[in-house]
Amino acid sequence: MGGNGGHEGFTRGELAQDGLAQDGLAQVTQEGFNQEGFTLVEMLVTMAILALAAGVAFQSLGPGALDRRTLLASETIAAEIGRLRAEAIRSGRAGRLAFEPQGHLFTSSRPGAPPIPVGGLAVAVEPGPIGRPTPGEVRLLPDGSSTGGRILLGGGGTRRVLSVSALTGRVRREDGP
Repeated sequence: MGGNGGHEGFTRGELAQDGLAQDGLAQVTQEGFNQEGFTLVEMLVTMAILALAAGVAFQSLGPGALDRRTLLASETIAAEIGRLRAEAIRSGRAGRLAFEPQGHLFTSSRPGAPPIPVGGLAVAVEPGPIGRPTPGEVRLLPDGSSTGGRILLGGGGTRRVLSVSALTGRVRREDGP
């Protein structure tokens, strides 16, 4: 091998010009410094912009998440009332949907129906005009009618009212005040 680190036929000056040191490793000179990649400042600026964008996105999710929960809960409750009505007509037995404030959920008398959680939402159940309504409860009768009433749900900036018709047992969805 020789004194030039395995590069016979080259002088030390020629090796230095080619960016190779005596030991065969590349040497970095100011002229040969290459500008590929990103600087630390560029990376920090990029990270700051991404953090700012993420902060704006998460702020917009805050109240919006409650709005979506209000809509989801109202649609789930309305669908369960519809299933209870169909079950009452089919079976000939009355069904009921009741709000349990302690658990902050609605329970259905329909076999196998899971409870409907409404945690974090404001809930009010107004009794209907038929019969002697139990507070927080809507009954669906075998002839398709119901005790009627209104279920009010609110969260974030969204209010939703479910009006259950006493005559038909059908649910009308309204955006609340």
